[in-house]
Amino acid sequence: MKILLSQKIAMLSGSEWHILHLAEGLMSAGHTVHFLALVDHRSVEPADELIDMFVSRKVQVHRLLVRSDYSLALYRSIDEILKREQYDIIHSHLIRTDFILSMVKWRYGCSAPLISSQHTFGESYQMKYGFKYVPQPFSKYVWVSRLTQRFIDGNISMSKAIKDMYVQHKIYSEDKVEVIYHGFDFSHVVYDPDTSKYRKAPKQLLIVGRLIGVKGHAYVIDILPELIEKYEDEIALVIVGSGVDEQHLKSLARSKGVDQQVYFEGFSTRVHDYIANSDIVLIPSFAEGFCVVLMEAYYSKAALVTFDVPALNENIFHNKTGMLAPAFDTQVFKQNIIDILDDPQLAQRLIENGREYLDNYLSIERMSNETIAYYEKILSQKQATKK
Repeated sequence: MKILLSQKIAMLSGSEWHILHLAEGLMSAGHTVHFLALVDHRSVEPADELIDMFVSRKVQVHRLLVRSDYSLALYRSIDEILKREQYDIIHSHLIRTDFILSMVKWRYGCSAPLISSQHTFGESYQMKYGFKYVPQPFSKYVWVSRLTQRFIDGNISMSKAIKDMYVQHKIYSEDKVEVIYHGFDFSHVVYDPDTSKYRKAPKQLLIVGRLIGVKGHAYVIDILPELIEKYEDEIALVIVGSGVDEQHLKSLARSKGVDQQVYFEGFSTRVHDYIANSDIVLIPSFAEGFCVVLMEAYYSKAALVTFDVPALNENIFHNKTGMLAPAFDTQVFKQNIIDILDDPQLAQRLIENGREYLDNYLSIERMSNETIAYYEKILSQKQATKK
């Protein structure tokens, strides 16, 4: 098959990593893969750095600058690429790209099936409600998603939680979506031999992610005084990431009297070094569409503690690959941390099981094979309707 992957891009994040790995897996299976990079005009430099990563992986890139999602000139340029290249499958990622490619299909027509991948269900919705269904009769996100589905032939959801949101909001039906979990290859990871940069205390807790409310950092800072009372200066919380809540979280740490044992490291590309030099990775989020951090923790061998929320509970299994606390029960969350720190055998068992699950299931090969099978299913359905 000749496959076009596409996304409107600004910088490297979880969805872009997914597309990079998917492209590698599809090419390893013998398929031709191109990437249509729709570059946000406000983020040209970081987007071009990402494009270089596709090029280094031998993916042919078509780069178009996007000043407006409603540009007829943009639609015409995309149509010229589609007509010239004659793809078998067009695979769009995230709602803005879905909209742009749907408008191209509406205006010019396109024989290749259009498949959409959903990595989330609207960030503002998730920040407010998590994955609890709340009707949104006036939501632009919902109405645009419903519009694009008129032109989309099939959908791939990154988790059951995301799929359920789309079905409950009547964006698509159960028979128009397949759940295919991420698959990653971390063989490129090279650890820094200077571990002193990343280890702040003998017992180290780590949170990786943007500093925004939905990520739940405040829950951990709230229970940190009790952990410090037990472990004194032996324990520290390291926070890797940046975001709008940084000053609020620093103020919260000061008000709790724990700021000397909370390290705000900012954004870092050395996530695996921080994980490898921590005892526990904490994911106290309200909700996650998938969460790449859980796979990074499995790979770099730190135990996981999370809340039992979608979609973390789809790929973290309590007392097997991590410890799950009932949603927002910080006392159980705290006790799970204590159990791991006080029981090296439990910690080691969780780490070994997590790495085994990553290697045996959350692989690029499995993800690619499932995606190819879905492409073939959609192509077969498309051909059947022509007869």
